[in-house]
Amino acid sequence: MLRLFGGSRSSSRAASPARPHHTKRGVRLQINVPSYGGVFMNNNRTDVQHDDPEASGSSLGPPRLELQDSELSGELEVDVPRGMGRRRCRAIRMTLKNTCRLNMGPARMWEEDVLFERTIEVKGAIILQEGVQRFNFTIVIPYGLAGYDVHPTGRVKLELIAEVEGLGGGPRSVSTHMISPSPSPAPTPRRGRSPERGHGPRSVNASPYTSGASTPVGDGGGVPSMDIATQMTVSWADPVGHSEEEVRWLRGNVVASRGIWLMYNPDPEDGVSTLNERRRGEVPGLGPFEIRFMSDVWTVCALLKSTININFPEPTCTIYYIRIVLTQTTSIRSPRDDPATTEPIRSTIPFVVWEKGVRPPRQLARDSPALWRGTECGGEDTGSLQVTGMGRLPNDETGRPSTLEGVITPIHVKHQLVVEVWYSIAGQDVQGNELPAGNIGGLRMLRVDKPVIVPSCGFIPEVVELPSYDSLKFDTAPCPVCGTPAEQQACRTCPLTSVPHSRHDHDPLVVGNANGVCPRCERRFITDPDDDLGKWADCACGLSLKKLEERMRSVIPDEDLQDDGYGGQVTPPVKIERGRSM
Repeated sequence: MLRLFGGSRSSSRAASPARPHHTKRGVRLQINVPSYGGVFMNNNRTDVQHDDPEASGSSLGPPRLELQDSELSGELEVDVPRGMGRRRCRAIRMTLKNTCRLNMGPARMWEEDVLFERTIEVKGAIILQEGVQRFNFTIVIPYGLAGYDVHPTGRVKLELIAEVEGLGGGPRSVSTHMISPSPSPAPTPRRGRSPERGHGPRSVNASPYTSGASTPVGDGGGVPSMDIATQMTVSWADPVGHSEEEVRWLRGNVVASRGIWLMYNPDPEDGVSTLNERRRGEVPGLGPFEIRFMSDVWTVCALLKSTININFPEPTCTIYYIRIVLTQTTSIRSPRDDPATTEPIRSTIPFVVWEKGVRPPRQLARDSPALWRGTECGGEDTGSLQVTGMGRLPNDETGRPSTLEGVITPIHVKHQLVVEVWYSIAGQDVQGNELPAGNIGGLRMLRVDKPVIVPSCGFIPEVVELPSYDSLKFDTAPCPVCGTPAEQQACRTCPLTSVPHSRHDHDPLVVGNANGVCPRCERRFITDPDDDLGKWADCACGLSLKKLEERMRSVIPDEDLQDDGYGGQVTPPVKIERGRSM
């Protein structure tokens, strides 16, 4: 839905403005959306009953769960400078466009494709008055639409594009391929339909725009449902005394765009994800072991606390090195390829979270540094070894969130936590065969994998949950820059689902910037007060390591990481080592 409000200036303005775009004649477009263009795609599900009573023998069949789409609401400002006079335009349109750019290898190189495109527009004899006209719009974002992602060999982005079409202009042509994963026309999509994958891709030539309706590109079984409200209204009033002949046409097109970021929450309750996982096993020579992973807030750039307990290593065992690694595997498949016959291009990046000890060479020596060396291989250690460490996951510049089920994207990302223990057994080779007496043994490695889902760095308590009253520090004095009382410094015009932020309707001359945001008030809404740079930090990447460690210790005490024991066994003496963060 796209609706025009009066041409006079208003004191309220939507949050997160894009950079203004204007022509040489001075017409300016600005897209304002809440939450800095971030959209949380929550797991809101609706119970849908079967229409066939015979499906379950009752009046209604068993319910099925369907994921619901989200709505992006915002405001488009069209500013005609004073003195330019009124201008007539042919159409005003807003387009949500999902594109990808993939490196498909030496033979194909870089390919660009349009994954999804939806347009709403007002078309007709639109007259723009001098000053600012504001259009409120709402675009439905289907659940499963590919969100922003970037890797060395591929990128997916989602843009919101505003366009005012004047005389001599026209709808912007799309130079990239329009992709429809279905080889045949798809049925009309309905609201709330779960995403499905099609059977084969094809390219289509689309005329992207129609009056008063959404314009899906590549609507098929392999893309999310694309139903949208088709009724759009516009109203304007011409001043008395002006005839139609006096209104000149706007020449060409004026275009503005801004990025939109979709963040999918894996938590079933749309809350904060935590991690509390154990792995247990037993290896000959090394003995029984237990591994535990814990994180109070589990996201990209989260702090991970781990403990490795190795109970009853044999006296012939030497343990040299232990590390925790997060592996990130990326699978890229072009939307032009048939998934049934084409293998994706895979790459894996290991991120060392923390490590302890010195990684030994392949040819071991008797004096190689060790964390634990038994009494029968030149050491004095007995009992168990416990290694505990905390380390931070990579930030979102290199570490990407996991791809959730139901999200249709050419770039799929999955993660594993990996524990590696490097050790040897005196008198045995890697296969366990006997070696001559006095031989230090072959170098072995115990590897334990734990698949995990890593959420986006935006899903932290400061954003997802409402803060407690006691946790807030109030300054009752008015702002020394803009003079706004403390209780009125928060924005009250944006939706309640947006990220809390300062108001943005101040006089630009007072606050010193065109966005209407007071820099002093804005600091109250920065997540991390220890950040002396004053940057926005509403994600885990913006939180300091000090703050993460303090929160981790307050939520997960050290005693929670101690070993539970193994049945009725007597707990032996424990040698405790602390790992270092990378």
